[in-house]
Amino acid sequence: MRFQTFLPIFIIATLLIFTACGAVEEETEGVDFGAQYTIVVSDDLPAVSDGDVIIEVSYTACEAGHEFNLNTDEVADNDFRVWLTKITPNDECTDLQTQVEQHSLPEAALNGRITVSGPNVDLVVQEG
Repeated sequence: MRFQTFLPIFIIATLLIFTACGAVEEETEGVDFGAQYTIVVSDDLPAVSDGDVIIEVSYTACEAGHEFNLNTDEVADNDFRVWLTKITPNDECTDLQTQVEQHSLPEAALNGRITVSGPNVDLVVQEG
């Protein structure tokens, strides 16, 4: 099996395993993440910097540059959950694409606790 074919299948299988094993907390149930994608977690990302949340995402598609919207929910006093909704629909290509999304946080969230949620992860990126 060619690497280009194997990698997207591996990513999708890993996403399904994490979801089935409860790696994503129950609080994200009912959240609309839009079309399929995963959040890439590294030592540097996701992160909050200068009032922006910065998240690297990956998905399979013919071309990169898909559109994402940032959503914010105050789940408790000064405790915020943020997530991306992928607006661009899935397509038939299996090429792995990655892109870094940078979005401004609402003023109320700047000094609060921020958790980045995605189809494959819930990660606290800033303590309030």
